[in-house]
Amino acid sequence: MNLKHLFFLLNFFLVSLCFAVEENAFSPANTLEMTFQENIPLQVTFSSHSHNRIAWENDRIVSVIGDERLFNVEMSPKIGQAFISILKPLPEGSATITVVSSRGFVQDIQIKSENKPATLLSIKVP
Repeated sequence: MNLKHLFFLLNFFLVSLCFAVEENAFSPANTLEMTFQENIPLQVTFSSHSHNRIAWENDRIVSVIGDERLFNVEMSPKIGQAFISILKPLPEGSATITVVSSRGFVQDIQIKSENKPATLLSIKVP
């Protein structure tokens, strides 16, 4: 086997491993599919120690507004999703963030945290 084939196999293995890890990071048990509710905050429990992800089905997240002392928000313009990390215990057990979509939908999310795997929240518009 020459070096070129070995390099190809190594890359194939690494890419396969990355997809396997990503699929397991948000298993169906850690995925929440919730319907957009304009005047009612969605109630969600996120991981207190991992990046949690918010996606807007058939839309893109353009802004996340929340207390920067409680949450670290990383936006991915490429995929239109937001990654949320909880920085410290939430006062009174929960805190609210607001997510804005590119189509103008605005959704409040009341977040609680606990020591659990990362959560993927997928928001659907009816």
